Amino acid sequence: MSSSKVLSLTNDFKYYSKVKNIIILNDNFLDEKKNAKRKIEIFKIKVKNKKQLNKVYSYSEKIYHQLLSDLTKQLNIIHNLKKKERYWEIIVGCWLIDFILISLKNFLTIEKVLKKRKISKCIVMKNHNESLHTLNTIEASNGHNDSDWNFALNSKILKFLNPKIKLIHKNSKFKYFKLKFFNFEKTKTDIFKNLGFINNVFKDKKIFIYKSSLPFISEKLLELKLGQLPSYWTTKEPLYKKFSKEFRQNFNLNSSIRKKDKFESFIRKEIPYALPIFMMESFKENMKLANQIFPKNPKKIFTCVSWQGDELFKLYLADRIDNAKYFCGQHGNNVFTAYQSRISLDIKCPDKFLSWGYKNLRKNIIPVSNFKCIGKISEKRYFDPKGKLLIIFDKVGLNKSPFERNDLSLKKITSTLSIIKDLKLEQKKNIILRLCKSHKNEFGGYYYNKYLKKNSYKKDILNSNIRSLQLKSRLNFFNYYSTGMLENFVLNIPTVCYLVKDLEYHNDFLMSKMKYLEKANIVFYEKRKLLKHIYHIWDDVDSWWSSKKTQNLIKKFNFNFNLPDNSINDLARILKN
Repeated sequence: MSSSKVLSLTNDFKYYSKVKNIIILNDNFLDEKKNAKRKIEIFKIKVKNKKQLNKVYSYSEKIYHQLLSDLTKQLNIIHNLKKKERYWEIIVGCWLIDFILISLKNFLTIEKVLKKRKISKCIVMKNHNESLHTLNTIEASNGHNDSDWNFALNSKILKFLNPKIKLIHKNSKFKYFKLKFFNFEKTKTDIFKNLGFINNVFKDKKIFIYKSSLPFISEKLLELKLGQLPSYWTTKEPLYKKFSKEFRQNFNLNSSIRKKDKFESFIRKEIPYALPIFMMESFKENMKLANQIFPKNPKKIFTCVSWQGDELFKLYLADRIDNAKYFCGQHGNNVFTAYQSRISLDIKCPDKFLSWGYKNLRKNIIPVSNFKCIGKISEKRYFDPKGKLLIIFDKVGLNKSPFERNDLSLKKITSTLSIIKDLKLEQKKNIILRLCKSHKNEFGGYYYNKYLKKNSYKKDILNSNIRSLQLKSRLNFFNYYSTGMLENFVLNIPTVCYLVKDLEYHNDFLMSKMKYLEKANIVFYEKRKLLKHIYHIWDDVDSWWSSKKTQNLIKKFNFNFNLPDNSINDLARILKN
């Protein structure tokens, strides 16, 4: 009979360094030196197949809609309002989706490890009654990768499940996860922020354009075509009061609970004390501030990204939603293709969703073109026939899933490094590694320090504009299905991609599109075939890329999905109605 185990609800080594027979949860970052003598078991739940993935996302979506309905009632009561569900969904929806997914992943993992392993003791946070709240949505999203935040969440889950095992309480400095607010779309165009005084001089705008994802010049040209002077808006930080347990204790989400659903019971218990401060204690002050910053009474509002974590804009938008038409534009490649996009608010909340090419008039989805490329299409290509091999890595730290996804991040990095190892010497000499800041920042820089730092290839960690790198590259190599790939297809930049097919979180619609890219020798699922293709085209990449076969297959992929158009006239016409 196997010996009993001790379950640690934190992956922070200091809490279980002297404990034998330990099991930790969802950890890819365990130091091998620490684990060499300890033989620590890492327990995680993984995706079995697309059917299971679809089932769990369908469940998450169902829970989301049930909670949103009750949250609407309670938020109206606590703030003395009579707003509709759409109003509150704009404000709380992004946070709620993420909170459901991370809580479900941890809940299912703990349930399963208690069932599958013989656990005699469990390491929990001593002060597990602390709130899980954050200041804002972006802090919450980052908190989901934080060991202390997860320690607190997991301790709450274990207390709720109440298994008959001995608890080992550990003190933690955790109070609430705090991260300095930052503008997630900060760009070089922020140098124009001093021109913001123009916004106050001409504050009344019929059509309010805010963070459109268009190239800067194209966005200003769009405003001129709409008969308005260009504006220069920057993200501002909300106001924050102190967390108040007394303010939240009458917030009741238990009235609609289903009897047999343990997870729903748990999450309804925790949400009132986990909601971000900007929409709770500081709601009235932030609503007042938002209405001072932005235009008073626009007839239409257009954005591509601000619905996610720009809290003051979300408050402003919700307050205008009954009197202004809300247009949202597509901001990335995963819209319509990734499983999590089924409950994404960029399509659900607006009056009109403006896509890169996808069309569904029944759902008010109107095709325009790839916003990120408008104004950039020209005869001059971002291509050097004798240039570099630009290898573009996916970011790490994606936790918006009911399953462990760090395995996928790890596999993307190791498979890419394996491909690099087998490249020919001439190709290796020409490599540039395009990395993300998350490689250095997430999980204490684990991925960068372990896999990327030691190699001698030239690295660019978002230091250069991607177009400047492409100008001196003959081939772009992506290790993931990327927004950048779709931009390259519009801008006619030679591209290949290696995908881990059995772990991709995408639906059948994308898989049917990918067949065209497979036939064009752009997308590969086998290392051997990709290497053979790179060897073959290296001395004359453009001959392959510009061939009639390749270009026709790219057009078939782009059809009704990723339209190239250099003009903003269609967008201006749609916004003018």
